[in-house]
Amino acid sequence: MLLFLTTRGHQYTVASLVSQKLGAPAPTTIALSYDAMFRAVRIPDATIIFADLERLYPWELALAAEFYGAFRTLGLRCLNDPARVPARYGLLRRLHRAGINPFNIYHADDEPKPSTFPVFVRREQDHGRPLSGLLGSQAELDAFLERAGGAGTPLRGLVVIEFCGEPVAECFWRRFGSFRVGDNIHVDHHVTEDSWFVKYGRMEQ
Repeated sequence: MLLFLTTRGHQYTVASLVSQKLGAPAPTTIALSYDAMFRAVRIPDATIIFADLERLYPWELALAAEFYGAFRTLGLRCLNDPARVPARYGLLRRLHRAGINPFNIYHADDEPKPSTFPVFVRREQDHGRPLSGLLGSQAELDAFLERAGGAGTPLRGLVVIEFCGEPVAECFWRRFGSFRVGDNIHVDHHVTEDSWFVKYGRMEQ
């Protein structure tokens, strides 16, 4: 059995596994919010996947790490140690330092000076659209951050990411997603859009 832990309201991300509608045989799967897990008096004998870690508040992350350790002590198999898994900023920094990613990431509240442009600004914990379009220069970035702060958007929690994507054809952008489980890489999805922000995919009419 698989037990996915997600933040409240985000169990939909594993709905196809839970409902056995993935299109291929899958283990019995259940999803539980961290809120419910923190209050639970029983946990099933399952492989527990700590997901959505980037969405947790710091105190929730610390509590999740305690549960991870307790579950491991009980002999349960757990994936994604909350005390060790990097979020977006830490992961992209590591990949850049390792020479895997050519682009870098910066905290917006640290007077960022990107090495290359364009860049875009987004919330570090968010999975939705970026707050900005592509910003082509330091002056554009500085002006955007100044406007954001002046409009009441805290810069803490925002990140600036160098953009290095290229269209595969005119007005045709593509993204592949994958997951690593142990030493295995599993392809998850393939999305195409007609703009640089590739997220939801575009259905042809």
